[in-house]
Amino acid sequence: MDDANKELTRKVEAILYSSRSPVSIKLISQILSADPLSVRKAVINLKKNYEKRDGALEVASYGYKYRIQLKSQYFSEAYAVSPPDISRSEMKVIANIAISDVGLSATAIKKIAHQRTDQILSHLEDMGLVKLINKGNSKIYTLGRKFESYFGISKEEFAKKIKSEMTGKTGETEGEAKN
Repeated sequence: MDDANKELTRKVEAILYSSRSPVSIKLISQILSADPLSVRKAVINLKKNYEKRDGALEVASYGYKYRIQLKSQYFSEAYAVSPPDISRSEMKVIANIAISDVGLSATAIKKIAHQRTDQILSHLEDMGLVKLINKGNSKIYTLGRKFESYFGISKEEFAKKIKSEMTGKTGETEGEAKN
């Protein structure tokens, strides 16, 4: 790799590291006034380098967008010194929505969040972590479009992790927990 490509790769890395949400090749190209093909190659090189390094960070892809993020297995250690932007009550709401197959009604969420339900749901909606959808005569909250990029984990993987932790704490096997 020549010096110009190394420098482009460093600049792409800086953008992917600094961005809180995933960034497209097109946007990176515009920011750097660089050829999209060269930017794509830089992202691929970065992804390979991070995989080879086998550290706590990774170049994650979300469709056609990318960002550098902490690998999910290191969340608990990192959050000990850098807590997330959401409260424990908000995390409870998100976890309950995640493990529900169809989402949750505001009434069900009130049983979890109590008096602060409206404030919690408003904050989570503003962040794009949950969304309200109409299902027949009901209004249901489901995980929002920014969930995966915020947490760096798929909705399915998150739900599986929550269910696993719940069955582990109660001492039930997964089969017993389903019944």
